[in-house]
Amino acid sequence: MRFLALAAALVGLAAAAPAPTASPTLSDDIVVVSTATPSATPSAVFWTPSAKSVKVCNESSYSASEAPKSVKRADFRDCASLLSAFGPHKGAFTIPAAASYGGGLVDALKSDSCTFAVGAVEGPLRLGDGDVDFIVHKALLDYSAGLEMAAQGLIDCPVEGGGPKEKAKLHWRVSNSTRNHH
Repeated sequence: MRFLALAAALVGLAAAAPAPTASPTLSDDIVVVSTATPSATPSAVFWTPSAKSVKVCNESSYSASEAPKSVKRADFRDCASLLSAFGPHKGAFTIPAAASYGGGLVDALKSDSCTFAVGAVEGPLRLGDGDVDFIVHKALLDYSAGLEMAAQGLIDCPVEGGGPKEKAKLHWRVSNSTRNHH
C-alpha cells in the first residue's frame, strides 16, 4: 500500500510540474552569430528562431561558382555535417549592409572546417533556414571536388522593412572560415 501511495504522489508531482519551454537561443554552437537580438558584435548579423521554417529568398536568382583558389577549402564531410546539424533549426538571419560593419563576409554557421558566411551590399536582408538549406545543399552537390570544397555566389533576399517585392543581393560562401578573406 505504501508503494502505491508513493507512486501516486510521484505521478501527481510530475503532472503538476511545468512543461519545458522552447529556448530562444540555441543549445549548440553551429550558429556563430548572436541569437534573437542584435548585439554589440562587430558584424551585427543575428539569428532569430521561429516555430516554423522560413524560406524567403528567390531560388531562381541563385548563382554560384567555385571560390577562388585563395579561399581555404573545407572538408566536404564537415559541410554535410553542417547541413545536417542545422536542419532542425527554424528561423531567419538578419544581415545588415556590409558598410555598417566594415564590409566583407561574416561567418554565420560553422561545423568543424566548414563555414557558411554571408554579406549584403544593401540591407538589412533576411535569410531563412530554408534558404540556407537550399544554398548549402546546392553548393555541396555542385562544388565538392574530392574531399574539399569552396563555393560562393549570390541570391536575392528580401530587404527588411521593404515592400514584399523589394529584394537585394546576398553574397554567400561555403568554405573554411572566411576570417581574413574579404
